[in-house]
Amino acid sequence: MWDEVVAKLARLEALDMQCQVFGADHHRYRLFPCLPKEDLSRLERWLGVPFPDELRAFYRDVGNGVAGPYYGLREAEAIKGYNPSKPYTQAATLRAFAQSRGLAEEGEDYFELGREYLAGLITIIDEGCGHEVCLVTTGLRAGEVVRVSLEGYVYETNQTLIKTYDLWLDREIEKFETVRRMMSDGSSVDEINQEVRAKFDTLDGEDVIASIANVEKPVELFGTAHHKIYHGATQTPWYENVLCEWQKTNTTS
Repeated sequence: MWDEVVAKLARLEALDMQCQVFGADHHRYRLFPCLPKEDLSRLERWLGVPFPDELRAFYRDVGNGVAGPYYGLREAEAIKGYNPSKPYTQAATLRAFAQSRGLAEEGEDYFELGREYLAGLITIIDEGCGHEVCLVTTGLRAGEVVRVSLEGYVYETNQTLIKTYDLWLDREIEKFETVRRMMSDGSSVDEINQEVRAKFDTLDGEDVIASIANVEKPVELFGTAHHKIYHGATQTPWYENVLCEWQKTNTTS
């Protein structure tokens, strides 16, 4: 079930040698040992509901977390439930309830609502800043990915967990391969940044360069994971030097 995703994870890890994909400095593409069936069954009894099939297969056959989108898949023991054994409350129902309480505008998709109103969900991935990736645990939509924002907005993706992994991996692999091709073609840092912005709508072209070149960022210029420094005037020349040195070794005239 997960074989293709595991192969893509290995491919991305090989490209992202300095763990510059968002969240990779946390999960570092590692996978914890798989869980035996008896442990999975024990945790399901504790939750009061079976894990959706794809999640259960991940924990059983791939690992007990963590490599994945954002900060990675939670360990099974760290799964948190929002009334997981109760019927899933759909976003449309929550939106209508929020509108009845004056917490959402009529005709608008966005709403804010306390998480005490959520049901039929488990949190599996932390996006950061309080945002969560969840899975539906009950009903016809069991196994579908739902995003819950810090403010209580619920967005239904209509995607399975494997599809979510696939989309994340395909996008990141394509980005790295695009940057590597441009590096080999003699493109400048500015040209690479422009292409990454235009094609992927992100601002991490320079970080991808450093990761492909496998050059660690100096702490005095970039800070640490817990105290990052953002200063283009000093950092851009460093990226330009990294690219120049890589191109000397990896391109031919």
